[in-house]
Amino acid sequence: MSNYLTKQAILEQILRDVVADGHYEAALLSDAAGLPLATVASANGVGVLMAAMTALLRDTARQVRNQLDLANVNELSLVSDDRFRFICRFFQTENGQPLNLTVIVPADQPYRRITNQAITKIKDAWLQ
Repeated sequence: MSNYLTKQAILEQILRDVVADGHYEAALLSDAAGLPLATVASANGVGVLMAAMTALLRDTARQVRNQLDLANVNELSLVSDDRFRFICRFFQTENGQPLNLTVIVPADQPYRRITNQAITKIKDAWLQ
């Protein structure tokens, strides 16, 4: 149990760093089914909504990949009229566990470098 708590604390710290470094509204790490593993959000309830949207977008990515015979889809994003972005990054750990990193990014804020670094850290933490 303490190993789980340690991993949980590490994952939450990674997400806190993502939100702070990127000045994001929220960050979520979830499994392939959309179940939240760690969440950092500025408002209550945002994490649950993000998890549901992430699961829906992961399924959409799978359908698009299958219907268009594409290679693996590793990212989907939604952009609002005020240019906020809802970014879902899909990846697997070294042992094949599919995970989702989702962030809500304000207008004109970069996200690729920060989320790439977070994914690397999450993969490392997952092996612990």
